[in-house]
Amino acid sequence: MLFFRRTLFGSKDDCPSQFRELSEKMLSRCGQLPLAITVITDLLPKDRVLEEWQKVCDSIERGNGMENIRRVLKHSYDDLPPDLQRCLLCLSIFPEGYEIGRDSLVQRWMAEDLIRGKHGQNLQELGESYFSELVNSNMIQPIEFDGSGRDLVYRVPVTTLDLIVDLSIRENFVTILPSLQRTDLPSEVQRLSLRGSNNKHELKAIKNIDQVSSLSLFNGAGLMQPLSKFQGLQVLHLQKCDSVKNEGDSVKNERDSVKNEGVSVKNEGDSVKNEDLNGLESLDKLRYLVLGSSHITEIPKMIGKLRHLQILDLTATRVKELPSSIGKLTKLRRLLINRSTEVPDKIIGKLEALEELVGIDISKSPNILQEIGTMPELRVLSIALWSWDEHHTTLLSQIICKLAMKKLRHLSICSCCLLDLKPDLKPDLQPVLQLEKLEIQGSIFEKLPTWINGLTHLRSLSIEIYSLENNALEVLGELELLFLSLVAKRTSGEKLVIMTNKFCTLETFLLFSRATAIEFEQGAMEKLQRLKLTLQASLTKTDHLGLDTLSSLEHVQVEIICISATDGDVKVAEAAIRSMIGNNPRKPRLEMKRIVEGYMEEDKKKESECEIEVEDEDQEALRMTKPEEQTVTAKKKKSRRARKKNKRHY
Repeated sequence: MLFFRRTLFGSKDDCPSQFRELSEKMLSRCGQLPLAITVITDLLPKDRVLEEWQKVCDSIERGNGMENIRRVLKHSYDDLPPDLQRCLLCLSIFPEGYEIGRDSLVQRWMAEDLIRGKHGQNLQELGESYFSELVNSNMIQPIEFDGSGRDLVYRVPVTTLDLIVDLSIRENFVTILPSLQRTDLPSEVQRLSLRGSNNKHELKAIKNIDQVSSLSLFNGAGLMQPLSKFQGLQVLHLQKCDSVKNEGDSVKNERDSVKNEGVSVKNEGDSVKNEDLNGLESLDKLRYLVLGSSHITEIPKMIGKLRHLQILDLTATRVKELPSSIGKLTKLRRLLINRSTEVPDKIIGKLEALEELVGIDISKSPNILQEIGTMPELRVLSIALWSWDEHHTTLLSQIICKLAMKKLRHLSICSCCLLDLKPDLKPDLQPVLQLEKLEIQGSIFEKLPTWINGLTHLRSLSIEIYSLENNALEVLGELELLFLSLVAKRTSGEKLVIMTNKFCTLETFLLFSRATAIEFEQGAMEKLQRLKLTLQASLTKTDHLGLDTLSSLEHVQVEIICISATDGDVKVAEAAIRSMIGNNPRKPRLEMKRIVEGYMEEDKKKESECEIEVEDEDQEALRMTKPEEQTVTAKKKKSRRARKKNKRHY
């Protein structure tokens, strides 16, 4: 870590605990920004005097040491190109701690005309390059990764947010209500960010409300004004987010939509409701619409009048059915809905500009599959299957092939059904299939499907199979994957070996395995940076995992399932993993936790004695109870035995 490398200790492991605690406080205050870290470490004394370190920490806590950090950040901001400065200032719209999705933010930048490329330049790609530049400069920090190994969810560090909020207000880029600086409202408001419910009087004071181009509501903010008054809106974001959780990317949104995206339903009086959407259809300049309240169950039937709408995100709502006028949104590029939302037939096929369709349950309307197959621009498709007829399997396979030969890049299928997908990937078709990301959740394959080997452009794969064998790993090892998530349900007596010169491009690997042993050979996965292992301590030996041989490893997460294992088994596994990570020259960061620790086995002899003692106590208690209470006692005893049985059959 940069901070510890710049101190006299050299690394976090060599830093004494009392100094490490102070270091963590300072890192937290500066948001771990490299520029801020450089400033702080220059302030630290070069000797091991705890009191002197404490003085620097106290100074930063009081804000005295933040002026230098702020000055460095301002200099970094001034060095950004004008377009990138505007994109960064746009982040001041979001509250502190707000989770930002890459794709959603880039789309928002485009809707607000913040990205101005040269003639013929792809604005989406340019926006993504802007985003990457902000991440590389640590102005935005990743906190979660998606299924392709890309950073998915981000936050703006507090120090950066403080700076861009001040700059945004000073340059009249964003107006935040209630006012954070107790200043008078500007004569002209461009972008409005409402937080909390005490905005009524300030909203009424806005003179050019019909010219506001962007309106965002957070943290239970009430609208207080009819939507029809905001005739200049290009961006409308109504997010009920007391928990300040948000968007992620589209596929994560769709997966989490059943949980309402973590959106809290407290403070119901201030939540956005159906009636707040009255007049929505009159906003004919609107391009970007995100509705994020579980109290929204329907959208205006005349939404089709929004002829410039490009982005419609309903994942965090409970909209029951899309109105048929949706088919008139001919410029719509991104449609994200809730799995429970029904889509009328002969609607989706009319959206010829659609590039991204997320959350649609095709088991409710199988005819929609045919419509999806005709969409010429579709690049991202995420579908759900909660019930399925066998004769539709062939159709789905054909649709996948058809779309993959066009522009489809990302495919996500979430299902509770056992799908026997067999796309007809003939050798002459393989070079033209462009699928880069495949995610199949819930549907478990007996073995690795042979057709996956034909997806030569695949860079991200998430799949669940019953039995994972070495021949399947060899097949996958030949693909140029960047991300791989494997869930193997069945216990395998075979030792899994990640062979040398396999998975040469892999950067992120997630493995849930019940194999008796796993080994990473020397030279395997040479580019692997992130590894997550979920193992069962009672089944998998960990003494020869080979984690010390992974030459590019930066971050390791290990989950140890404790069922049927003794405390000693788990401690042996933990010690072996710590030892291997400690011997890895890269010194990767290790996170380790126990899963279902409450089901851990005790010493066999003690457990047997305990069971006999419990049986004796049960019999004595039963003799002492009244007849009508004996039935209840017997049920409790039966329940305890059932829990023990469940534990054995995990």
